[in-house]
Amino acid sequence: MRQGLPESLITVVDWFDMGRWLFDKAPCPVTESLQAGQVIWMGWSLGGSLMLEAMARNQLHPTQAIIVSAWPRFLAEDLGNAAWPGVPRKNWRALRHQVQRDSDAALVQFDRWLGLPDTRDCQRGSADLVRGLDWLAAIDQRVWLETSTVPITWVCGTHDPLLPLPQCASAWPEKLQTNPANRWDVLAEGGHAIPWSHRNFLIELLLAHKNKTRDAHV
Repeated sequence: MRQGLPESLITVVDWFDMGRWLFDKAPCPVTESLQAGQVIWMGWSLGGSLMLEAMARNQLHPTQAIIVSAWPRFLAEDLGNAAWPGVPRKNWRALRHQVQRDSDAALVQFDRWLGLPDTRDCQRGSADLVRGLDWLAAIDQRVWLETSTVPITWVCGTHDPLLPLPQCASAWPEKLQTNPANRWDVLAEGGHAIPWSHRNFLIELLLAHKNKTRDAHV
């Protein structure tokens, strides 16, 4: 993702450090200058959910946010006509239990299911992964999006096995009141591994936003 941008304008933030900052009162993983102003934030999957949480708490206020393969609420909610099309809680519990029992085996199966490269070398232990799953289940920023002033570009794939995208791609935006600056990019044949399968698309999207915001940090 660094292609076309100077190294000095790029900061990579670990999802676990983000989560500890938001939920455990740990130090912020970035300098104050990167929390607001001329800065573009992009987050994928859990990282995107944690970005939403930080923005809702007014701890991040970027010029532009890009959320990839993540929604404001991860878990499904059955409320009749107002049902939210997320991941069933029973599936989340099963994954959480599997990570606790054998995190290596769980990651192999999870990566294969989502079409991800092998991520075990850069993952944390089972306790930290369980905390990440708990953070994911706790985040629900649908109400905040009604008043958010941050422009957000949402990127998702039509074939993401983790999120019910065939339904969401058309119905999900209609379930929210959002900033008119919000934009929806639904990638045909895209799965959950968009940073790998649609790398050039994300680079071009990032550069397009960067060109609109002079000297913005990413």
